[in-house]
Amino acid sequence: MHLLTLSTVTADRMPAARLMVNRGADRVSGRLWFHADAESPKVAELRTSPYACVVGYDPSEGIELRVMGSAVVHTRGHVADRHWGQFANIATWMIGSPEARPSGPYATDLRLPPDPDKLMHGLTARSRERFAVVEVVAETIDWLQAAGSDQKRAVLRRSGHWRAEVVG
Repeated sequence: MHLLTLSTVTADRMPAARLMVNRGADRVSGRLWFHADAESPKVAELRTSPYACVVGYDPSEGIELRVMGSAVVHTRGHVADRHWGQFANIATWMIGSPEARPSGPYATDLRLPPDPDKLMHGLTARSRERFAVVEVVAETIDWLQAAGSDQKRAVLRRSGHWRAEVVG
C-alpha cells in the first residue's frame, strides 16, 4: 500500500481527502509518514485539528485498512531532517543529469552538502523551508478483508496493545 488517502478536517469543519505517497511506517510505534509542502492546506488543517484518517487498499488481497489517530507536522528537528535527507537524495537522483549521478561502490550515497544553499539540481534552501513531514500516530486500525462473499473484519487499538478484536 504505497498510495494512501489522507483525510483531514478543514477550518470550516468539512472533510478533506487526498492521495499521498507513504514515505515510511513503523509497526512498533504505530507511525506512518508522508511528505508535504509546509504551506499546503493539509498542513494548515492538521495544525488546526491534529487528527487524521489514512485509508489504503490492497486489491490483490482484498484488504482495506483505515488508520485513525493523531497527526504531527514536523518542519524542523530530527524527523524532518531524516526525511529531508531521503527526499533530497531521491530528487537529486531523479532530477540530476546522468553525468552528475555518482557511480562506483558508493553510487547510492547521495549525501547533501552541509550548506543548504548549495543544494544541487533545483533543490534550494527555499525547498527545505517548505518541506514538512506529516507523522500519523495510529490509535485505531480498522482492518477489512473482502474476498468474494466472505468478509472478515477486525479492529486493533493501541490502548488494547494492538490485539485484534473481531467485528461482525
